[in-house]
This record gives sequence, structure tokens and C-alpha cells, in this order.
Amino acid sequence: MQAYIKYKSSNQEKLASSNGKFAQYLTKILDLYFSYPREAYNTDGVYLHDPTAFPAAVDPTLVTCMEGSVRVQTSDITRGLTILYNKLKRNSMHLSPIPL
Repeated sequence: MQAYIKYKSSNQEKLASSNGKFAQYLTKILDLYFSYPREAYNTDGVYLHDPTAFPAAVDPTLVTCMEGSVRVQTSDITRGLTILYNKLKRNSMHLSPIPL
């Protein structure tokens, strides 16, 4: 199941009022992101497709990160399956240059 969070202009205004450097950066880039649905669909807000990424960008202490190589299944019944191989610290083609 995939969750979507609607981030509204009122949220954007609250973010813009913050003095934090990440908040100011996000305010600028989200202005562009807001413009398309506003102009194309006359909607107030955008859907955040990965809700974890947004708070992690604002406050990295909210998440625990690890390095690793990621592979995504691109076909068959497991299409979209994401695998993290955390023993390998860099993306390396010796894992599998072809779809898993």
C-alpha cells in the first residue's frame, strides 16, 4: 500500500515563516512544485509521494540512514521490489548488471 500526503499552501506558509536554512530551501523548491497542480488542476497543494523524504530533509535526526547498493526488480510478479544490499557500500556492477 502506498500512502500519499497532501501538502497544502497553509503548510507551505508555515514552512516559509521558519528561519531554518532547510525550511527556506524547501520553500523555494516547493514553490515551483506547487505551481503545476495549481495551474493545471486548480488545486491547493501537492501530493508528497514519499512522505518520509520530506521530514528527513527538514530534520535528518528523524531517520536512521545506511549506505548500501540498491536494486529494484523491473519485471515479473515482483516488479517494484526494492532490495538494499548493505554489505556493499557503493553501487557496483559486479552484483548484477541485468535485472534481478
